[in-house]
Amino acid sequence: MMEKEYEGLTNPGMILAFVSSVFGFLSFADAFFELPIDSVFAMGLIRLFLGFIFFLAAMVNLLKGRAAGNLNLIFSVCFGLFSGSSILVKTFQNSMVVLEQPPIYALLQIVCALYLAAILPVMKKLPMYQWICFACVVIGLLCGASCEFTGWMILKRISGICFLIFGCLNIYTGLSWTIEELPQGPLMEQVFFKNKPVQ
Repeated sequence: MMEKEYEGLTNPGMILAFVSSVFGFLSFADAFFELPIDSVFAMGLIRLFLGFIFFLAAMVNLLKGRAAGNLNLIFSVCFGLFSGSSILVKTFQNSMVVLEQPPIYALLQIVCALYLAAILPVMKKLPMYQWICFACVVIGLLCGASCEFTGWMILKRISGICFLIFGCLNIYTGLSWTIEELPQGPLMEQVFFKNKPVQ
């Protein structure tokens, strides 16, 4: 069977879903396991590289005029570029003059979470599982940031569980780009606005 060829840039949805799932599983591992310093270093490098890939995919969406590209840029910064560089500083802080500043990263997480929470209501045309995906990011970021300020480890565990769900749902999202027959389930507006006709 011949594969169809398209001119120009294609939709980077599948690679975005893959990178998002990796971000989710890395965040889960960081929340639940005491990783050795070399593993933490590897995690920082992976986040940086994947953040750059996420950035390129966001540029593709922006060049194609998709509003989602703006949201992709936020993810590339929060989960990849800034997070990865922060983790790398943590691994080298004993041999550097500059020390890691967790409150600064936590502040970025809070800003990102509040921004995503503000736009959740307008995402009602997404399939419910994708909406839950974004909701898990909001809760995960808020709990992770709150742990940095309070020291309550239970908040870090909740954050890890949310990102585990986020990672798993993104695997399904990525598969949906390849296997069109996969069911997407109801839209959010179909679940919460049953009496209102779907446009």
